[in-house]
Amino acid sequence: MIQKVNFQSPGILFAVLGLALLIHGCAVPIPPSGGPADNTPAVLLGSDPVNASVNVDTDRIIFRFNERLDERSVMGALSIFPEFEQPVDLKFKGSSIEVYFPASLRQNTTYVISFDTRLRDAHGVALHAPVSVAFGTGNTLNTGRMTGSVVDEVQGKPSGSVDIFLYAAGGEQSIDPSTKTPDYRTQTSESGRFSISNIREQEYFVFGLLDQNQNHLLDVNEAFAVGEKAISVSDSVTATLSAPFILARADTSAPDFRQARATFSDEITVRFSEPVSVLSTRSDGWILSDSSTGTPFDVLSTYAGSDTREIRFRTAILPVGRYLLEGSGEVADSSGNTVAPISIVFSSSAQIRETKDVFARFIPDTLSVRTEDNNLLIWPGLKAGLMFESTLNNPDADALKSFVSVIDTSGTALNYSIQTTDGIRYFLLPQRGELNFEGPFIVNVATPDSTYSESFQAVTDEMTGSISGEVAGATSEAVIVIEVRNATHPRQVISVLLRQAAGAFDVTGLPAGSGYFLRAYLDLNSDGDWNPGNVYPFKAPEPVIWHVVDQPVRARWETALSDTLSIPVR
Repeated sequence: MIQKVNFQSPGILFAVLGLALLIHGCAVPIPPSGGPADNTPAVLLGSDPVNASVNVDTDRIIFRFNERLDERSVMGALSIFPEFEQPVDLKFKGSSIEVYFPASLRQNTTYVISFDTRLRDAHGVALHAPVSVAFGTGNTLNTGRMTGSVVDEVQGKPSGSVDIFLYAAGGEQSIDPSTKTPDYRTQTSESGRFSISNIREQEYFVFGLLDQNQNHLLDVNEAFAVGEKAISVSDSVTATLSAPFILARADTSAPDFRQARATFSDEITVRFSEPVSVLSTRSDGWILSDSSTGTPFDVLSTYAGSDTREIRFRTAILPVGRYLLEGSGEVADSSGNTVAPISIVFSSSAQIRETKDVFARFIPDTLSVRTEDNNLLIWPGLKAGLMFESTLNNPDADALKSFVSVIDTSGTALNYSIQTTDGIRYFLLPQRGELNFEGPFIVNVATPDSTYSESFQAVTDEMTGSISGEVAGATSEAVIVIEVRNATHPRQVISVLLRQAAGAFDVTGLPAGSGYFLRAYLDLNSDGDWNPGNVYPFKAPEPVIWHVVDQPVRARWETALSDTLSIPVR
């Protein structure tokens, strides 16, 4: 018998609404509002089979966490070694994960199953360090263990979330990780440390990698870290790697062309796959023509774009139509790889450029210190200059001399030249043989609306200090390179000292009042740059050490390091 329910009855109506709310609340858990943000990652409470189990015969493993996980993050964070040919199946039950294997387990094999720092809880908080469980299908487990660390190449600071790949050496001289997946994988913690247990006792090639696409292969332009040539792991003895792996990027590929567009009737913007620099603003190497008739048009100059992946071409005014830009010019990425010749067809723009040039400010604006006379100091390696809001209508450097003047404190005009790479920032250079900018000088910028002035003064020896110390670890065939870097801007190299042998050093002419750190390395290949080594064929990185100077440099003062810079010789 079918019983009719009268929803007009208040009691029945409230009961149904209450049941609906209860079901809705169970289906979509909502975290309580208010209170501090949850920054604590999930904790692995246990597993079935439990860690270090032997004689295991199962088709799955269950992980129990203390809270729900972000299910989308699980598969990318999960690793199983040895690997299966097919992907595993996952089932989620509350805060537990059931991992179903796609094939039978191998006999007498140790399995290591890990979640790396990509694993997040339901609130988006990632693990601080990987977690692992190992079990064996035989009577024993592999007992090999390895620990180490990864640091960055610039400051030597810990690098977290770096994948560590282990490859069985098998008597080979090197392994190509661009074609072979690892035998084991782990990851560094936030402190840059890594530890992996229950691995087979043998020799391994070990590499660090920022595996951006998570394919377990070394791809072009992915940052890597090279360790020792082969690391031996013995039974029940931890292989502790005292020297850190150094994460760096060996960029050997040229930037790829991605897009071209006309931003104005006299400007083209070209975009590449990575940041690029304009080595020269000259138009040499570029040819512009009407794509239908072949009629040539002038390319006046090239400049860096506001986006580091772009360059801009200033051209003659182009009538509406289709145009062909060909060439390569002097454009390269940060590693010096020049752009390959390109051929681009694009449509011109009818938009006319704003005719007003807007002055922004004087530069430099780093390490800015003024004298008692209110002169802006120009430190070694920096140049006085001026900056505009956008590319000038006439970006030719010599055109600026019509409204920019440089005078000394007596009002006498000084000869100078102007240098720019982006058409926005212009640097003043002394005319060779006529001016060295040793004394104070004044720069005037006369715009239609106003005149702007700034006084500059080059740093003198009395305004600088030095850092001295001892360096050790040299070899007879290598030059020691000691770099002094800005602690606030670590990639800014303030000074470089070369030494032929170990012993005392003294780096002079350093701006006072600033914090520094040193990077010293053996230039084994004599190219003037630190070399990160190579994965395949194997080549160890050049030995390097970092040292933070614990006090600011003082003017007319020698800051002596208390510790010797001991470069580790491999």
